[in-house]
Amino acid sequence: FGSSQQCSMVASLATAVLVVLLWPRAVCVKVKRQQLSSEEASADLTGFVQKTAAATKPYELRTEYDYCISNEFRLTPDSRHQEAARTCYKDCLRAKASFAPRICFRFCLNALERHYIDMGAQICASVCPEAATSLQLADKFCPTR
Repeated sequence: FGSSQQCSMVASLATAVLVVLLWPRAVCVKVKRQQLSSEEASADLTGFVQKTAAATKPYELRTEYDYCISNEFRLTPDSRHQEAARTCYKDCLRAKASFAPRICFRFCLNALERHYIDMGAQICASVCPEAATSLQLADKFCPTR
């Protein structure tokens, strides 16, 4: 009788330990799902660009760079694309300079293209060394202009 009682107590204790260990994760997953659903709801309102004559489909913001460019364009006049690209390039380099700085150029090109900005390649190529220098990085990863 003692052996089965000990097994039952060990099983109860193991269950309690698992509940204690997994409960915060379950709460975290639930909170993350709520955040995602609220982000999706806000993306329905702000994450899509209006249709233009150049394109028939709106696009969805995919990367942090896309969100940055979209936010910067809301804050700055249309004529200041280079300033917006520079700000977002700096943010990208802060996050990715240690392992993938070249991806920032690709993100820049894609984000400007999604906003139908002509000369995106020239803009991104010119802001890369400026952003790198402002963050005290060597600009050897930047494309040549």
